[in-house]
Amino acid sequence: VEEPQVSARNMLQTVKHKKMGEIKIQGIPIKFDSCDDNLKLPPPLHGEHTAVILKKYLKYDNKKIKQLVKDKIIEIGEV
Repeated sequence: VEEPQVSARNMLQTVKHKKMGEIKIQGIPIKFDSCDDNLKLPPPLHGEHTAVILKKYLKYDNKKIKQLVKDKIIEIGEV
């Protein structure tokens, strides 16, 4: 995008994605003088944080998570 306003507001940023390499994604639209608006992480892969959320917030153990994967209810990376 060759729009001066997009460039001036840092609205397109390049991040390193695990599978796709360097990609351009939308930056943070709301700007504050006291905050860094550079993106730190790329978008997550499908199911990348599922196990962590199930463990941390729902207190699921590995056995229950593996059963959900086996039953094709969720998709995740490693458990």
